Amino acid sequence: MAKQEGLIRLRGTIDGVNFYFRKGKPIARMAGGGFNGASIKNSATMVRVRENNTEFGHCSKVKKVFSDVLLFHFANRKDVTLHSRLMRLFIAIKDCDLISERGKRTVNLGLQTAAGQHLLTSFEFTAMPFPDLPMDVASTTLELSLPSFSLSEFKFPLGATHLELFLGVLHLNLDTKTATLNKSASVLLAKGVAVDSFTLTPNVLPNTGGYHLPVLFYSYVQEVNGEVYPLNDSKSFGLRVLDVLV
Repeated sequence: MAKQEGLIRLRGTIDGVNFYFRKGKPIARMAGGGFNGASIKNSATMVRVRENNTEFGHCSKVKKVFSDVLLFHFANRKDVTLHSRLMRLFIAIKDCDLISERGKRTVNLGLQTAAGQHLLTSFEFTAMPFPDLPMDVASTTLELSLPSFSLSEFKFPLGATHLELFLGVLHLNLDTKTATLNKSASVLLAKGVAVDSFTLTPNVLPNTGGYHLPVLFYSYVQEVNGEVYPLNDSKSFGLRVLDVLV
């Protein structure tokens, strides 16, 4: 790479030399080099690139299936970092597949490991945390039991009058790349009150096969004349994958 000198600064390619500006400075370099589609597909030195591309494409498809069903909770709530963070999450889960050879590792096998499951259940979807309560998910009914707790543990933002909770059970089939979500009724908890133990029950049990992911959805809302309005700040809503059931 070389700097252009002289009064006339060029752009384009002349006699195999590329002329362009980088960070406001005129640069000249030899054209060519780099990679093209044919070399990536056929070159023996590009094997690792092909493996990475295959696994990246697989993770991208899984992320889309997951996001399309689960992230309805984010409607009208912007988080420009979420999709890139989810992509990194599924790549990390794929890396937990220690059975398959490079280029053939999958989220499916990665999610069957304790490490892969921990990556998903510890992932922070938003900036709003949820206290680490001793919650229990029934293995057959998939009901979620929450213990008694105090809402004083929650930092209600200005305007919020209630905390809204509901359970979703995501059925994720990574063989068919399909997902469905079954939800419970929502519960509204008024600011400042002590909450007795209660249970959230999905309205329909999910299909057999694949993974069952119980997900707790939570958000601060404002009640006005009997109507509930969600707050859209990223610190005012969230979700948490509680477990990975096969």
